[in-house]
Amino acid sequence: MIVRPHKDTPPVGPVERGEASTPAPGHEVDGLWSERGQRRLRAGLWSLLGIATVSYVVALRDLPWLGGTLSGGLAEPLSGRGMLGLLPGPALLAGGTLLLLFVAAVTLGVRHDPWLPGTALGAAALALYAVPVALGREPRALGGAFSTQTAEFFAQTLGLPGPEPLLRWVPPVCQLLCLVLLWLLLDRVGRRFGDRLGGRLPWVARWGIVYLVAVGGWAGREALAPAALPLLGLLFLLLLLLSVHRAEPRAEPAPDPHLSRVSERSQLSDTTRVSDASQMSDASRKSDTPRVSDRSAMSSPVTARTSDPSSDPSSDPSSD
Repeated sequence: MIVRPHKDTPPVGPVERGEASTPAPGHEVDGLWSERGQRRLRAGLWSLLGIATVSYVVALRDLPWLGGTLSGGLAEPLSGRGMLGLLPGPALLAGGTLLLLFVAAVTLGVRHDPWLPGTALGAAALALYAVPVALGREPRALGGAFSTQTAEFFAQTLGLPGPEPLLRWVPPVCQLLCLVLLWLLLDRVGRRFGDRLGGRLPWVARWGIVYLVAVGGWAGREALAPAALPLLGLLFLLLLLLSVHRAEPRAEPAPDPHLSRVSERSQLSDTTRVSDASQMSDASRKSDTPRVSDRSAMSSPVTARTSDPSSDPSSDPSSD
C-alpha cells in the first residue's frame, strides 16, 4: 500500500539555521496578552493604583477636613460639579488616574479577576464621596420618626452619644455597599439565566453598569439617602434567593449528525465482520464433513470383512 502525503501538509524535516518558529498570535511569548505580559500588567496597575490613591489623599491635606482653609468659602447650595471645581489640581489628576486605571483593568485584563477593577472603582467612588467631606460639608442627617427611633436604638446599643452620627453616615456607607451587591447580582443573574437571555452579560458591560450606578448615586446621594438602607436589604435578599435557587438541569445537546453517521458506519462494519466470520465458520464446517464421510467409507469394508461369517475358518463345515 502506497501512502501519499497530503498536499497541504508541510514537509517534516530539520529547521534550517536562521529560521525561527513563529508562535500562534494568541500565545505570544513576550506580548501584552501573554501570561508574562498579564502578570506585569497587573503588577503595574496595582502599583499605580496605590500611588494614585496616596496622591489623592495627600493632595487634600490643605482642605478643611484636616484643619486647612478654603479660599472663597462654600456657596450654599453647591452642586457636584461646583465641588469638584474647588479641588486642587493634583487631586483632580489623581482622581482621573483612578478612573483610567479602572478602565484599563476592565479592558486589558485577559483573566476576569474582579479584585483589581473592583478595587479601582471602589477607590474612585470613595474619592467622590470624600469630596464634600474634605470641603467641610458633612452628609445631611436623615429625618423622620422611624429613622430617628431606629438610630437611637442602635446608638444606645453601640454606646454612641447620640443618633446623629448614624443618621449622617449610614446612608453613604449603604450606597457604597449597594455597588458590591449590584455586581454580585449581575454576575449571579448571568449565570442562572444566561441561556434564556441569550448569553451572559459581557464583562465590560457589567462593570459599565456598576460605574454608571456609582456616579449617578453620588450625584443624587442626598435624594437617595432615605432609600439607601432599604435598597441594600432588597439587593441582599435578591442575591440570597438566587443563591438558594437550584439551577434547572441543562438540556442534552442534540447529537451531531456527522458523529451519528460515523457510529452507524462503525456498527455496519462490525455487523459485516461478524457475518463474514460466521460464513467462514460455516464453510469450514462444510469442508470438514466430506472428510469424515470418506473416513467412514474407508473403514466400512474392514468392518464388513470382519462381520462376514464366510471369512471365519471356524464356521467352515468342510473343516470338520
